[in-house]
Amino acid sequence: MKINRITACLLAAALICPMSGTAHAAEKSGRGLHYSPFSPDWSAKPAANTALPAAFDLRCEGIGTSVKAQGNYGVCWSFAAMNSIESDLVTQNPDVDLSEWHLAYYAYSEKFGFSVGEDYTEEEKFQQGGNFELLTPMLCSWLGPVSEKKFPYGDFSVLDKQKTAEELRSEAEFHVTKAVEFFRRSPETSQEWDACIQAAKTAIYEGHALSLSYSENDKHYNHATDAYYCPDEGLDGTYHAVSVIGWDDDYDASNFKRNPGRDGAWLIKNSWGADACDNGYFWLSYADKSIYEMYYLEAEPAQKHSDNYGHDDYGCGVALSVELEDTQAKVANVFDAQKDSYVTDVMFFCTMPQADYEVQVFSNLRYADKPDSGLPSAVTKGSVTNPGYHTITLDQPVKITEGQDFSVVLTVGGEPGQYIACEATQRLTHVYRDGTQKVVSEYPVTEEMILQDFNEGESFYSYDGDNWADIFHEIVDDTVTDGVDDDGKAVEIVQETLFGNLCLKALTKDAGVVEFSDYNTALPLGEEITLQTVTGEPIYYSINGGAYMPYTEPIVFENAMTVRAYVEGCDAVYEQQYAVREARLSVLGFETGYDAGELQFRRTGLHTYEATLSGAAPQSVELMPITTGEVLCDGTALPTGEMTAISVSSEQKQLVLSVSQDGMKTTRYIVHFGASADFTAGDCDFDGAVNAKDAAEILVYAALIGAGSDAAQPTAQWQQRADFNCDSEINAVDASEILVYAAEAAVN
Repeated sequence: MKINRITACLLAAALICPMSGTAHAAEKSGRGLHYSPFSPDWSAKPAANTALPAAFDLRCEGIGTSVKAQGNYGVCWSFAAMNSIESDLVTQNPDVDLSEWHLAYYAYSEKFGFSVGEDYTEEEKFQQGGNFELLTPMLCSWLGPVSEKKFPYGDFSVLDKQKTAEELRSEAEFHVTKAVEFFRRSPETSQEWDACIQAAKTAIYEGHALSLSYSENDKHYNHATDAYYCPDEGLDGTYHAVSVIGWDDDYDASNFKRNPGRDGAWLIKNSWGADACDNGYFWLSYADKSIYEMYYLEAEPAQKHSDNYGHDDYGCGVALSVELEDTQAKVANVFDAQKDSYVTDVMFFCTMPQADYEVQVFSNLRYADKPDSGLPSAVTKGSVTNPGYHTITLDQPVKITEGQDFSVVLTVGGEPGQYIACEATQRLTHVYRDGTQKVVSEYPVTEEMILQDFNEGESFYSYDGDNWADIFHEIVDDTVTDGVDDDGKAVEIVQETLFGNLCLKALTKDAGVVEFSDYNTALPLGEEITLQTVTGEPIYYSINGGAYMPYTEPIVFENAMTVRAYVEGCDAVYEQQYAVREARLSVLGFETGYDAGELQFRRTGLHTYEATLSGAAPQSVELMPITTGEVLCDGTALPTGEMTAISVSSEQKQLVLSVSQDGMKTTRYIVHFGASADFTAGDCDFDGAVNAKDAAEILVYAALIGAGSDAAQPTAQWQQRADFNCDSEINAVDASEILVYAAEAAVN
C-alpha cells in the first residue's frame, strides 16, 4: 500500500500558515505499506464547451450578504466558510446570517475539536486560525452552524466549554452536505492553474461564493486601485482567508503594484468591514503566487435528516492506496444502529478529481469483521468532479434496526492515485545525543485525539476487492533521519504516523416524519409545498386549523398559513408556519463624497425598513442594492450589484426605495439624512413592542373621533407612533396593518 499524507496546515492569528514538510518514505509491517507527502493535482477538469462570461459578479445575480468585520480576532477562515454557506441560502432568505463565533470557538473544543490545550484562554482560542482541514470535519459532522442571533460575534457569555458534540449537533440549524475543494497549494504549471481557474469560475457562476487564502502583506496592495498581487511563492506575510464572489478576465495588469505578467483577477469580499478596501471588496490577481486553498460549502435545513453516523471526527488527513497508484479502492465503515430508521444518503471524502463511485449499504451484519456480510441494498452509482466531502442520495432508502450493525461500502476510482481517505496524525520528534527528546510537530491532530474514538471493527479496506482488512491494525513503522534543529545541534528526526478512521458517513431519516419541501418561514405566492416521508406512507394535513385531508398533490401557497401534517398510524404532528415573503434587500451599499459602506436597516413598520445616513444631505449619493427583486428609488431603477448615482436636493430629508418581486409583498426602504425618527412606529403604549394592544388603542381613538367625542387630544409622540402607514391619518387601517405586522413578526 502506498500512503500519501495530506500536509497539515496550522493558521496563526487571522492568517493561514502551512506547516513545512519534506518528502519521506517508510516500510510498514504486514503488506509493506509506503507513505509520502500528499500533493495531488487538485485542479478539476471543467466540462467540455463550458461557456463562461469574461466577467461575472454574484452581487449582480442578487447573491450577497453584508460585509462583516472580524476585528482583532484571527477568524477570517470562519467568515469565509460562513459566507460560502450563506451564498447558497440568501436568495431564499435575505436575512440569513450564520455565526462565525460559533465555528471559531467549538473548532477548538477540548472535548471533540482540535484542542490547543487548557493553557489557552478563551480569547486566545480565537487567535489560532483555521482552514479547510479544520472546519470541514466539524461542519460535516454537523457540529453547527447556528444563526448569528443565537451566537453573536464577540459575545463571550455564550461560550460553553462543557457542551458535548451531541448537544452541538442537536442545536445546528443547517447541515453541511458538501465541501468541494479545488486545490490546497497553487498548481505548478500554467495549464494546471488555468484549469483550476476555469473550474472555480464555473462554481461561482453556479452561485457559490468560494473561500480562498493568500499571503497578506500591505506592501503588495495598490490602495489607488484596490488591487493585490503577491509575486513571491514563499510566505511573504501572513495567510488570510477571503471570499471569491466573481472575476474579470480583462482586469488590467497595470492596476497592480507590480505587473503580474497577465490580465485577470478575482473579485474578493473581505472580512475587514465595509469601510475597508473598496466598500469591503478588492481585486486579487489570477497570477498571485501565494494563493493557497480554494473551496466552497453547501448546506441544507437541519430538518432534512435525522442522524449522521460517522467515525471521522478529524476529517481526511491521509490518502491511501493498496498499490503504488491504484485506479480503484474499496472501503467500508461499520456502525451500530442507535434506533430504527432509514439510511437515505451517504457522505464520503473523495481524494481525487473526476472519480466514479458505487455505494451499497449492508444491514443486519452477520460478522463484525466482514462489512459485506449483511443484507445488501441496491447499488447506487455516479461520479464526482472535485475532491472533498460529497453527499450521495441512495436510489432506495435502506432500513436499519436498533442494536444491529450495518455498513456503508464504497468503491471509488478513476485515474491512478490514492483513493482511500483516512484520518491520520503525524509526530516529529528531535532526539539529541544525550538521549533527551523534544516533540517539534504534532498538529492539528494528535495521537490522543485519534485514539479517543478509534476502535477495532469500525473502518475497513479491501486489499484485493473481496477480502477485508481493519485499518485499526495498520501501523506505520517510525522513520529516523539525521538532521539539525533550529539551533544547529545534531539530532535524529523521528517521524511517527498513525492512521485513524475512514471518511465515510451514513445519513438517516426516521420513519413517520413528515418532511416539508421548504423550511423557510416566508414564501412567494404560488409556491408549491410538497410533503413526503422516507417510505411513502399516507400523509394527512390541515391548513390553518381546518379539517385534516389526505395529501395527494402539492399545496399551493396562496396566503399566510399554518400547515400541520402527520403520517397515518403515528401520533406526532409536524407543523410549519408560512408568511408571504417580502421582496427584500440583502444589502444596500452606498457612497457619498464623505462616506462609504453599507446601511444598517431596522424594521419600523409593515414592510417598511429605515436607516440613517449620517451628516447633511449630500448633493448626490451612489447606491448599490443586492437583491433578486426590482428596485426603484424616486422613480430611478437601481440594478442589483451596481452603484447608481442618485441626485439629492439640499432640502431633501430622505430617500425612499421600493423593492418588488413577483409573488412577494413590496417593501419600502427609507434612508434618512442626518437623523431618523427616534420612535418605533406602531408602539402606541410605549412598551417597546408592536402588538394587538397598540392596535386596540388606535381603534378606540378612531371610534371616539368618529363619534365626535371631545376626548383629550393625544400627544404628538403618540400620533407619530399611531400613524403606522405614514398617510397622515390615524384610523382602522393603521390598526389592521399593526395586527398583520405583529403576526408576521411572530412567524419570522
